[in-house]
Amino acid sequence: MAISKLKKIERLEESMEKMAKERKDLLAEYKKDLDKQKNRRICKRGSMIEEIQPETLKISDEQLKKVLQKVLKSKEICDWITEMQKELSYSPKPAPSKTELAKTEKSTADTSSKPEAKTDETDGDVDETVEPESDDDVSPYI
Repeated sequence: MAISKLKKIERLEESMEKMAKERKDLLAEYKKDLDKQKNRRICKRGSMIEEIQPETLKISDEQLKKVLQKVLKSKEICDWITEMQKELSYSPKPAPSKTELAKTEKSTADTSSKPEAKTDETDGDVDETVEPESDDDVSPYI
């Protein structure tokens, strides 16, 4: 009788190890998917900048960063972005930080819970484009 209980315990431990490995693999896949989404979003938005203002190709990355900071941090633009988010009912979920993901990986001791499922397969971008009302709304100095 004691031997069968020991075998049962061994099988449970093997099962727990297998589930912990599956969980670790799922987390790695989830991180990889997040990276792919981020890369797609960065490429898409970078190409938008170059399409709207081709002159940005002639300046350095640091200069472009300064331009974007100046434009995007202006109160008018911040208010406009906030208003667009309200209109679209769009509230992006922040991606988990590396420390949050690391904490999740370390908590593999609790294998009774289900592995995390992928929540969103999209890149999180809003596909609607907003055209300026007139040429006056577009700055030639971006």
